[in-house]
Amino acid sequence: MRVLVSNSERHNAYEAALALYEADALAKLVTGTYYKRGTPRTKSLEKLLSVAGGSGDLARFRRRRLDGLPDDLVTSIGWPDLVERAWSAMRPLHRLLPAETATYWKNDMFDRRASHRIRGVDAVHAFEQCAEFQLRRAKRIGAVRVLDEPIIFRGLVDRLEAEERDRLGVPSSRPAPGYRTHIDRKFRELELAEYLFTGLEFVRRSYIDSGFPEDRIFLAPYGVDVSTYAPREVAPAGDTFNILYVGQISWWKGLPFLLDVYEQLDIPNAKLTVVGMLHPEWRTYFERRMAKMTRPLNYREKIPHAQMRDELAAADVLVFPSLVGGVGLVTYEAMAAGVPVITSDGDVVIRDGEDGLVAPYGDVAAWSAALSRLAGDRDLRSSLGRAGAERVRSFTWEAYRQGVRDAYGTIAEREGIS
Repeated sequence: MRVLVSNSERHNAYEAALALYEADALAKLVTGTYYKRGTPRTKSLEKLLSVAGGSGDLARFRRRRLDGLPDDLVTSIGWPDLVERAWSAMRPLHRLLPAETATYWKNDMFDRRASHRIRGVDAVHAFEQCAEFQLRRAKRIGAVRVLDEPIIFRGLVDRLEAEERDRLGVPSSRPAPGYRTHIDRKFRELELAEYLFTGLEFVRRSYIDSGFPEDRIFLAPYGVDVSTYAPREVAPAGDTFNILYVGQISWWKGLPFLLDVYEQLDIPNAKLTVVGMLHPEWRTYFERRMAKMTRPLNYREKIPHAQMRDELAAADVLVFPSLVGGVGLVTYEAMAAGVPVITSDGDVVIRDGEDGLVAPYGDVAAWSAALSRLAGDRDLRSSLGRAGAERVRSFTWEAYRQGVRDAYGTIAEREGIS
């Protein structure tokens, strides 16, 4: 079986490609900007980023590769990335055309260009937001159409957002140009797909509930590089109970609800640190909300990824009260670092009371009780941290790649492809 993997971003696409390469089934990885050491194009981009790039741009560029994946099996379509980056840097013009629109353009341009690279393959494994034209091309040539869906069914997202806006009294804002086409693309991609890959049970279930055949959805939990976050030996000392939230500042990660909990929390020495970029549509709401907080809140819009280890080392607990799935990359990282986690849904990763604590979204009493329980028991914080660090070792990229290979073994058998 020969599979083409395609995504404009890195995400888990590189690991999916490596999984297929290890099974001698990878035809090509088609991606956006990719770091191929020593090539003239790479050297030119390194020079450009050294002179004109922002803080961290060069380091991010150098991370756009995966050791073990041969460069000759990677096709880089980098110019849509450059269009997005160039427009993002022109902040004075964002009043005319928001940065989100440039991202929509990037995905469309990448998808159209990548579709021309599809030939002589048995399957196309494309990622949502930049898969429509590739899946159409795959259908024309009779290749199996696989869609990788990292987030829940779009119809459910829309319903949850409407409910949350109504609860908070936040009216819908005027969408950026291209938004409707961007959303419609997601539904068209789903209609074209024959198989889905998801990383969480919550995500898988949302597509089953939407009507997608259950036996055509494969669950392959994402991995974490446990070597990057070694578990700490002791919990932080001091009298302050440090609560850490990391994620985009918007509705879907549950921050409005967390602030409700924090305001009512009966822990005098608690301090909340919030790290994340403000979503443009929610900036006004959160700026006003944070300004009215009566308890200490430390907000940091952005920190280097390497500095996240220091943030985790200082935290007594990481909180993740998400509405759209209670496990994200930061929960993996916190567990690997030995930090206890409270989440709205442990999914296939966190077992309540064993590897962390689970409290349903919207249940203020349950969240307050979970936080109070940890605040009053340092030994529990340490034991949950150790258990979480051990648990997350089962969710490595090696395990993810095995899940991908197993799924493609099933697809090949069903489709009669050798």
